[in-house]
Amino acid sequence: MSGTRRRIPIGYLIDTWTWIEYWLENPVTLPYIEGQEPIYTSIISLTEITRYCLREYDENMMTTRITDIRTRSKILTIDEAIAVQAGTYIRQEFNGIADALILATARHHDLKLVTGDEHFRHLSDCIVL
Repeated sequence: MSGTRRRIPIGYLIDTWTWIEYWLENPVTLPYIEGQEPIYTSIISLTEITRYCLREYDENMMTTRITDIRTRSKILTIDEAIAVQAGTYIRQEFNGIADALILATARHHDLKLVTGDEHFRHLSDCIVL
């Protein structure tokens, strides 16, 4: 056996902000969405992206964006454990249900959350772009 250590991939939970910035061609998002590590998306982000596309574009763009997410990442749903954990985050540090659910999903699956939201900056398991 050689002295090389086996690299264990890190998984990323890509949040809504990161997806939108990727489609706007923000280069800071490329290593996370087009990199080698597996990527995931919370079902909550699908709701937010649907709302964004329908508000800013149209139904065709919404379908295109949701298809892109499905192709590039695995969609993670919310179960009882995630919902309960998110509730504790709302009480502790977040006001928004969506942010708390996305963070709880990332932590439940041992993923790093990739976001542009500054209120995650103090968390070691979040990458703020």
